[in-house]
Amino acid sequence: MNESTTSPTESNAVTEEQFWAWLQSEVSLPHSLVKALHGQTITYRVERSAVDRLVVEVAATPTADKLAMPIEELCASARITNRLKIYVGNTVGDLIALTEADVLGIRGLSQPSVNEVKRSLRLLGLEFRK
Repeated sequence: MNESTTSPTESNAVTEEQFWAWLQSEVSLPHSLVKALHGQTITYRVERSAVDRLVVEVAATPTADKLAMPIEELCASARITNRLKIYVGNTVGDLIALTEADVLGIRGLSQPSVNEVKRSLRLLGLEFRK
């Protein structure tokens, strides 16, 4: 984490605006994902270790907007997006209809790629089918 940036955990009370300013300065997320997160109930913690790690959990019910979101707005990686569009479909709703094992079975997607997709889904309050 940059020394010039204040972590939300370093003070007792953090406003929503301060949290979003901090999050956007520290984490590279697709703009559409950040937009979808606004207005959701969010809990977060910063895990201190050799490398600071931000854990964000979103408690929300899937909305039609989230399910209709194009897959290319979910992932930053063009390679992952292209694989998902070829083998899954065009929307986040198509993606969450699959299990994690189904997605891991897609040619060209490794466990780190699937983990990236899972992180993006969690930020929307979504997950793969169990």
